[in-house]
Amino acid sequence: MASFTTTVHNSGRRFTIPKAARSKLGIEGGDSVFLTIASDNQTVLYKGRETLKSGPEIYGREISSALNPGSTIHVEATRPVAGTRRLPYPSDGSPRRYWIVSPNVTNNRNTVADWKSKSIDFSAAFMGWQSDPGNHSGLGYKFAHSINPGDIILIARSYGQQPDIVGLGVVRGPSRKTLRGFTAPEGDHWRGSIRELSPFIARRNIPASLGLMNFLGKNRKALRELVRARSNDERLVCNWLDSQLSTMIGSRTKSTRRPRTSSGTTLSNLPHNGELDYRVNTKKQVKLAKRREADLVRHYDQWLQGAQLHSASGELRRTYVRRLRGAS
Repeated sequence: MASFTTTVHNSGRRFTIPKAARSKLGIEGGDSVFLTIASDNQTVLYKGRETLKSGPEIYGREISSALNPGSTIHVEATRPVAGTRRLPYPSDGSPRRYWIVSPNVTNNRNTVADWKSKSIDFSAAFMGWQSDPGNHSGLGYKFAHSINPGDIILIARSYGQQPDIVGLGVVRGPSRKTLRGFTAPEGDHWRGSIRELSPFIARRNIPASLGLMNFLGKNRKALRELVRARSNDERLVCNWLDSQLSTMIGSRTKSTRRPRTSSGTTLSNLPHNGELDYRVNTKKQVKLAKRREADLVRHYDQWLQGAQLHSASGELRRTYVRRLRGAS
């Protein structure tokens, strides 16, 4: 990271990243950089990703409110992590939209904690209101149909006059009524819809300088849209959401990684005693037969005295069988 103080050009809303900062970050014309711009009183004016133009300069076409000609600004510049890129826009070509969805899905304070856990476990946002095709202005319909794949959702609400944050993510696919393994909290009569989020970031806080409470205050609805062009406060939050999720593109969290085995090989628990039997149907009777290896497996398991055993399939099993045949 490189920090510096500079003056916005009198001739326009632009400023120069000093040579020392560019050298420290290893950036030049055409490269991208994450910027945090603050005023003299340390008020954050802008956070987001921009591209160097004409070599060392940043132009403020999208951040004009932060770049008043002749003003002094304090800048923190960070080079994006290798491999990151801008988030893809919605597949239908429409501009990306930004939404805040409350984790109080069914307006039941006793189940809010459960809904928060489900959002994190399933990387999803939930809406308690039904999607009524005849009510296009209803929250349920907007959640299911107005939110497009590629839009960004922040799961948050106001609680105790403080932001109550669950996570943020990019909408993937159309709305759904259910997910594999999902059940609503006990006692909730939930008939709403679900939006899957990928990438998804679970987090419990957000920078206070973004002023999120302006959008989470009293009497706010369960679904609210942030419009980047409507106000500087909304633009700051939208840019922050972009910058956070951009770092997740192309990366995978440890929780989603599966242990690698040999190509084409799967491991599973050994069969129990009752599973070593199988039925043989003949024309006259049903016989109960024993697998030939049953006794060997049992004796070997006893000899190991409780060590964890797995059965193998695929290439690993074939390789092992070939070695046994070679040894015999």
